[in-house]
Amino acid sequence: MKVEARVHQVWDRIERWVSDHAPPFLLTLAPPATEDELAELESVLGRVLPDDFKVSYRIHNGQILRGHSWDASRFLFDEGLRQIQGMVENRETLRQAPISKIDLQLVDTYGPLKAGWHEFPWLPFTSGAGYHSVMLDLDPPPEGTYGQVFESISDEVANRWVAVSFVDYLESFAVALEAGLYAFWEAPGEKGIVTVKSLEWR
Repeated sequence: MKVEARVHQVWDRIERWVSDHAPPFLLTLAPPATEDELAELESVLGRVLPDDFKVSYRIHNGQILRGHSWDASRFLFDEGLRQIQGMVENRETLRQAPISKIDLQLVDTYGPLKAGWHEFPWLPFTSGAGYHSVMLDLDPPPEGTYGQVFESISDEVANRWVAVSFVDYLESFAVALEAGLYAFWEAPGEKGIVTVKSLEWR
C-alpha cells in the first residue's frame, strides 16, 4: 500500500473510534496544515520531512490545544499532538533547557539512535507533561531509519526508540484504540483519551 493511502486509512480508523467513543474530541483535531507551513518547518529543521508525516499533517495539523495540553487534550498515547508552530517552539525550548548541556555519557540510549540530547534535527510532535516528548528522528545513525520515532524522557535522561516511522506509530495507536486499551475520560476543565488502566486512579 502506498504511503498516502496508508496514512489516510490509519486516520480513518482513529477518527471512526473517536466518533464512536469520544465524539467531543473530534473538535480538538485541527484543520490541515498548509504547504507553506510544512515548507517553513522544513526550512527551520534544514531537513526534508518524511512523506508519511507530511501526509498526516495535510489531514490534521495536530490538535487545537489549550492550557496545560497534557491535561486538557490527551490523545496520541495519552499526549497532545502538536501543531506545526508548537513543534518549532517546543524544539527551541528543549534545546535551550539546562538538561541539553548534560554530559552525553549520562544519556541512556535504547535502540538505533544517536547518543545526544536535543542537539540533532529531532522534532517533538507530542505535548506531554514536563520535558517528555515523542520525537521524529531526522538524523539517524546508519543502523536507524530516517523518520523513525522515539521518546525522550528527561526524568530518566533517556531516549528510547518506539517505531520505524510516523505512520507505524499512528497505526500502533489505532490498534490500541481498537483493542479497547483506551477510553474517553472527562473531568471539569480536563478531557482526554487515556488508558483504561489509568481510570482506576483518576
